[in-house]
Amino acid sequence: MKKKNILGALLLSSVMFVGCAEDEIVMNTSDAKVGFATSEYTVKESDGIIQIPINVTGEQNGAVDIVLKVEEYGNNPAKQNVNYFLTDNTLRISAEDKTISAEFSLADDEEINEARTFVVKIESANGATIDEAANACIVTIKDNDANFYEKLAGKWKLTAGATSYDATITIYGESNPKYEKEMILGFALQGVNLQFTMNYSFDIASKKITLTMPTGELLAEGLNFGAPLGVCDAYSCIIKGNNLSFDTLEWEVSEDIKSITIKEEGLGLAAALFEAGTENFTGYTWFNLSNPVLSK
Repeated sequence: MKKKNILGALLLSSVMFVGCAEDEIVMNTSDAKVGFATSEYTVKESDGIIQIPINVTGEQNGAVDIVLKVEEYGNNPAKQNVNYFLTDNTLRISAEDKTISAEFSLADDEEINEARTFVVKIESANGATIDEAANACIVTIKDNDANFYEKLAGKWKLTAGATSYDATITIYGESNPKYEKEMILGFALQGVNLQFTMNYSFDIASKKITLTMPTGELLAEGLNFGAPLGVCDAYSCIIKGNNLSFDTLEWEVSEDIKSITIKEEGLGLAAALFEAGTENFTGYTWFNLSNPVLSK
């Protein structure tokens, strides 16, 4: 009796399993188009897995299947299965979803290189027509190994002789046109927050960072120094001995990005004082940072 009961249970289980067959896929028969949500997509080499959205527009009463293809693009093309990997080139968009993403994984190497590019397209579609105006997305993979711009951001110690200040280098976000071009050096002096523009560039061939600081910028206005100066405006300048200039100040960055120094020895960063609201130089400086050094 026990064996018969077991046999009956196994048979019942088998019948129930067969009863769970997958429903038949209904493909779209309405007027629908498929295309990429954006024509350009920029990522960082270190972003890992990325998603590039593909949309279905128009009427849709069923699923849409698409087949993707990728191609090298631009002067420094990214290579499939070397610089990036396509997870699956065949995708299905259900009637309920209306969208899907092409998934890629990026290879993060330690090589310093220019940005690499590739283009992904829809090769064929079942259940929809291809929107030719939206049938290409150019993917730009930015190198992270040469992105010293972001590594410069953060807290620094500004030292000049026996005096030191807490300083900060602030960078711009990627959506800002000043990204990888400008940054701001800031520190407080006598309760006044000072900001200095620093221009940034990086040469891949020499792997060298260049920082230049334009002077003649207004640092603070309406400062009251009392007699005999009175109220003055302060402008950034270069000082060497008793000579002032409003030339560009060049800085050098150490290879480990732990130290920033002025390229030419004997130069200092100073603030020239002018009578408030005029171009009359008072002959005085507010501060003189001789041979300043930024360190982490």
